[in-house]
Amino acid sequence: MKRTLSLVLIALMLILQLGACSGAPADQDKELSNETTAAVETEPKTVAGMERANLPEKNFDGEEIVFLGGANDSSGYAWRFIDSAEQTGEVLNDAIYVRNRKVEATYGVKISAILPENSSDTKVITNSINASDSSFDAIVWRIDQLMPLARDNFLVDYGDMTYIDTSASWWDQSLVEGLTLFDQLYFCTGDISPWTDARVNSIVFNKDMCRELGLELPYQSVFDGTWTIEKFNTYISNVNSDINGDSKMDYDDRWGFFSQNGCGWMVYFSGGGRITDTVGDEPVISFSSERNVTLANMALSISTDKSKTLMADPYVNSNGGWPAASAWFANGGSLMRSSVFEPVPRDYRSMETDFGVLPFPKLDENQDRYYTLPEYATPVISFPTTCDRESVSLIVEAMAAESTYTVTEAFYENCLNEKSVRDEESKQILKIIFDSKIFDIGYFLNLGDFRGQLNKLEGAGTTDVASTFEKINKTAQKALEKLIEDYIKLAEAK
Repeated sequence: MKRTLSLVLIALMLILQLGACSGAPADQDKELSNETTAAVETEPKTVAGMERANLPEKNFDGEEIVFLGGANDSSGYAWRFIDSAEQTGEVLNDAIYVRNRKVEATYGVKISAILPENSSDTKVITNSINASDSSFDAIVWRIDQLMPLARDNFLVDYGDMTYIDTSASWWDQSLVEGLTLFDQLYFCTGDISPWTDARVNSIVFNKDMCRELGLELPYQSVFDGTWTIEKFNTYISNVNSDINGDSKMDYDDRWGFFSQNGCGWMVYFSGGGRITDTVGDEPVISFSSERNVTLANMALSISTDKSKTLMADPYVNSNGGWPAASAWFANGGSLMRSSVFEPVPRDYRSMETDFGVLPFPKLDENQDRYYTLPEYATPVISFPTTCDRESVSLIVEAMAAESTYTVTEAFYENCLNEKSVRDEESKQILKIIFDSKIFDIGYFLNLGDFRGQLNKLEGAGTTDVASTFEKINKTAQKALEKLIEDYIKLAEAK
């Protein structure tokens, strides 16, 4: 878990604090951790961070580099920041602050982030670009909403950003591999922002309940590569109990598995299922293969089984949001819960429940590795066609390279303190989860309404996968052909 690098970072921060003032304590309801660190100096650190990128010496004479998105909003969650305006004493917030101030001092720029007018409406992006307005230089936004903008030529190919090297380790290579099409990539992330890691699908389990039920903690199965759908199913079966004795199973009782809409396709992708695969240089529709149909059937068999699985969505809608689901689980509502990772640092740090973290299971032991699916709305970084490709690419590449030993380490440190992930095994599993991300372009584009169709089956309580896949195959194929056509046109227009 990069512990040595973490200690180096902490030591450097302590050295740099001399003469600095202590930051104010972070709001415990908003910040990743209530543990504080001393404030640090803003002078550039002599550490192998952005220096590894071998970037040229430049001075941009105070030019401002503005990110649309990634600004501090009412949530206050530091893992969502691309810039922090001040030190707070919270380690992740301050790592972002120090990184940006170092890059600013090195290149003579000012880095800032602004909140979009509406985080679900991309018109703020397209209207600005159409008006040749250069009020922002980079975009931190949902990948599923950015994809149509790329196809309409509103975004710059990463390959055309002068100083960005997407083969470098500080960029997420699983994303680069999965979303590069005809040598073009319009969105990326990596060490520059931990937000994507916070939005990957994962499982938490109640360790005390596991022991009470006479079950071994499933960590060793994960390490042995035997954490499969079958093994997962044995854990969540025979757990349900009518706690209040009213002869009906609901949110007042105990369940094996507490999940949410989309559980079917979460299990499907973790088992190696895909919407598209790559053959040669082109993506092809692959969800109708025999393996994928079998896998989808198994996934829906879990999500629709009311003898073990309860969906969180109705409870969340009636109780004020997703933190209520975390509290329900923490109060002993179920043995296991699936969600994106974000509730772990957001909610569970303040709860007494002894819980552990797991990846979603493999299809079987023959599967080569675990697969972690990011949420389809996961944030990434893109560049508007109005940006200055030289200055923006240099600053973003410097920020990304510098983040490896600052921002990424701070995120791990926060996740791994005793108030979030509470045992050594879960610490090892975090690395498995974060290092196993997959990016299927068909998933983010929802080709053939794949996600919606699985949700419909899930809601109807049926596993009639084969006929559904056959029904949507033609629509998905046409959508993919249009995607390929659009990307070829973009390449030809360069």
